[in-house]
Amino acid sequence: MLKLASFTADGQAFWGAATDKGMIALNAVFPEFAGTLDVIKAGALNQVLAKAEGMAVTHPCDSYSYD
Repeated sequence: MLKLASFTADGQAFWGAATDKGMIALNAVFPEFAGTLDVIKAGALNQVLAKAEGMAVTHPCDSYSYD
């Protein structure tokens, strides 16, 4: 099950989906949302997580920190 999260990698802030293998950055996929709170406020959580299903991990474990 994917979960929405904010994280930092290489000094840059991202938001995306947390998986057991790492994070899937979704900033560029959904530029209309500045962060996780915007996704939730817009009622788009299911849409965002459905899109993330099957996408490749962009930041493997140990390459990021949660915000």
